[in-house]
Amino acid sequence: MNERVIPLRRYTALWMILGFILGIWAGLNSQEVFGIKVHGLTVYTVIFTAGVSLLLLLVCLLSHTIFVGKDYFAIVLIMLSITAGMIRVDAFDNIESRQLKELAGTTCTLTGVITKDPEASNSGKSVGFPVLVYYAETASGISLLNGKIMVYIKPNNVSFRRGDTVSFEAALQEPEGKIYDNSFSVREYLYRQNISFSVFSNKIQYSQTTIHPRNPLYYLEGMGLAFQKSVLHSIEQSFGENSPESALLKGILLGYREDFTETQYNQFADSGFIHITAVSGMHVMFLAGFLTLVFRRLRLPHWLLDLTLLPALILFASAAAFTPSICRAALMLALMRLAYWFQREPNSLHSLAAAALILLLINPYTLTSYSFLLSFSAVLGIITFASPLQKLLSIPPVQKPRTMLAVKFINTLTASAAVSTASSIGIGFFTAKFFGRVSWGSIIGNIPILFLASFAFIGGFLNWLIYLILPSAAAFLAQGPLRLVLWIMNQLAAFFSLPLFRFPIPRPALSILPFYIATAWLLSQCLSLLLHKTKK
Repeated sequence: MNERVIPLRRYTALWMILGFILGIWAGLNSQEVFGIKVHGLTVYTVIFTAGVSLLLLLVCLLSHTIFVGKDYFAIVLIMLSITAGMIRVDAFDNIESRQLKELAGTTCTLTGVITKDPEASNSGKSVGFPVLVYYAETASGISLLNGKIMVYIKPNNVSFRRGDTVSFEAALQEPEGKIYDNSFSVREYLYRQNISFSVFSNKIQYSQTTIHPRNPLYYLEGMGLAFQKSVLHSIEQSFGENSPESALLKGILLGYREDFTETQYNQFADSGFIHITAVSGMHVMFLAGFLTLVFRRLRLPHWLLDLTLLPALILFASAAAFTPSICRAALMLALMRLAYWFQREPNSLHSLAAAALILLLINPYTLTSYSFLLSFSAVLGIITFASPLQKLLSIPPVQKPRTMLAVKFINTLTASAAVSTASSIGIGFFTAKFFGRVSWGSIIGNIPILFLASFAFIGGFLNWLIYLILPSAAAFLAQGPLRLVLWIMNQLAAFFSLPLFRFPIPRPALSILPFYIATAWLLSQCLSLLLHKTKK
């Protein structure tokens, strides 16, 4: 009987990144073991090592497979990556804004720069904005530091803007974590934004000291804010300030949903179309596709496209506030373009894993973000299922002119349906976990919605460019097809938000996720087997 060798080292990088993510999850969910509060560094590593060892032994016994030394080395690296993930969480908790966290439990006067314009809280009883703090005045004197604090004030005190230097008195207390499962964690919410404390201050004033942050990200955010304001203003002037079309276009272009009415927001959420107003890979695809088309039509060199696309992505990401979904999409596209530059075959799965690694290295608390989990799981579902589904559903090409166009049209629809279905499979667990429902109608509705969203995205930015040159012409052109497309999208959201297109389900426990992943993997294997038999 022949023995086979498993080349585990071939996938070592992917398994290491997965191990790193598992380590971060373990570090974020620290618990008490035998009465001792730990980050799970030893416990989780031992459990995982034992599990992998048993799995490898089982594989060897069932398939008469042997492992070479490099495979064992790969296993060791995977174990270390899990430990590295837990260490990264611990390091982030203890190093990030360390000087500022040392002031926990004290009342002091802080001075810093407002990094975002004030926004109303969910209750509407206060207005909040992050402050990049540089000085702290305590009973022991003045100390220099560098960290962020979320400051809330009464609405009637709102005269501050981004870039103002302010001083305020605050009592610094450690942010509260989850009280019970599925409860809101203030700590995770703040740490995802690299903010150490959340305070309410009645004593805030302009500071006579003017501070100019030497932070590149601060200036990028400023450029993005200026770009965002310009686009939003052009939409309001062209479509009206309070129209449903104006609110939807703001969401599609920049992920800005502040002008959505409660009814409109619920319709898009219940229909499963809310993702078109969360800037992500779809929007990056629209942007990259449009720029590629323009450069090809003008017959400009390909390297010039790459040099133009990167600044455009950075500006677009800054206007969208660097959410995990837009950062994931921009990083993936940049990595795939780099692969072309170095004459390597781009790999979507490797790019996705590398993007996750970069984001979690910067801030491990990104793993708790809905945007991160939904974005990455959707793309993973598309990478895994879209291609086999499309090949199974597509019709072979024909040579007859009469039926050629019909076949192409049907295959276009099946391709869209395959992507929509694959994305739904990818996010299935998390939509059930976060929202307690399954919107099956979105699988059908996303086919026209994605096409219309691409038209609205390109048309909206073209309208903004026209507005910069001739505002009256932009307002006139906005009354044509673009407004009609936005109206149709609102009607589709209203239709697919009907109760018959969704059904409530119990929110699954996190322990169900491995079983969901195993089921999805088995489904992918069945599709591959079916596709293989179909080819024969």
